[in-house]
Amino acid sequence: MQETKRCDGGFSLVELVIVIAILAALTAILFPSYIKYVAKSKAVADAASLDTLNSATAAYRQEGPVPDLFQVRGTGDDALMQLLVNSGYIGAAAEPQETGMAFLWNFDSLAWELGPKLHTVTGGEVTMGTGGFSGYLTGSYSGDSGQILIPAEINGTTVSQIYQDAFSGKGLTEVSFASDSGVTRIHARAFQNNSLTEITLPDSVTRLDYGAFAGNNITTVTIGAGVVMEGNVFGNSNSFRNAYIAAGSAAGTYVYENGNWVKQ
Repeated sequence: MQETKRCDGGFSLVELVIVIAILAALTAILFPSYIKYVAKSKAVADAASLDTLNSATAAYRQEGPVPDLFQVRGTGDDALMQLLVNSGYIGAAAEPQETGMAFLWNFDSLAWELGPKLHTVTGGEVTMGTGGFSGYLTGSYSGDSGQILIPAEINGTTVSQIYQDAFSGKGLTEVSFASDSGVTRIHARAFQNNSLTEITLPDSVTRLDYGAFAGNNITTVTIGAGVVMEGNVFGNSNSFRNAYIAAGSAAGTYVYENGNWVKQ
């Protein structure tokens, strides 16, 4: 009778294949649970960091600092975090465990929150107009991040208008504006052909030009009152503009539901 060949370690080839198959099956079962456990652990750690940050901030503000930078809109999150470090209220700047997230100061609720980490657009990634175009953010965004914050100022100049095609087709998934933004007009196709799903416009915006956000799957828009719109600003129709006008061009959040824009 032919003997079963065995490996040097004492296992036959068939036994070794069976062991590998069992390990693979166990990995397939346990790995998702491990991923969930790691994610939950990170979320718990970040929640604890938030509690610490908000407690430290409350203690700092109780001293009555002048000025209270936590109420001065436009003060950066990193600057506020460093202020707590320099004042001895926290040992080091807190860093979220969850990937792509950041601790952000909310000037409305006066509290730290956990949110997506946005890249602040710099003067090296866009062009700021001069002369009659002073305040215009022009050129073509050359940054790598798809999650961006458009600051109130670039190179010491207030950003007042976003010019044509400045962020067109750049793979953007999130666009936010500084809380003290002074942008009044967003020109034609400025943000077209990206992957945006929602947008919150500064209250300073008074005009949106043709196709400013066309080519995105935007389903939520927060907008100020009395904004003048050209055609096809959102999507490839005027359905948002029609709903906005029907609502008296009122400020608020509009959501696209069942083929219609509805003011919340």
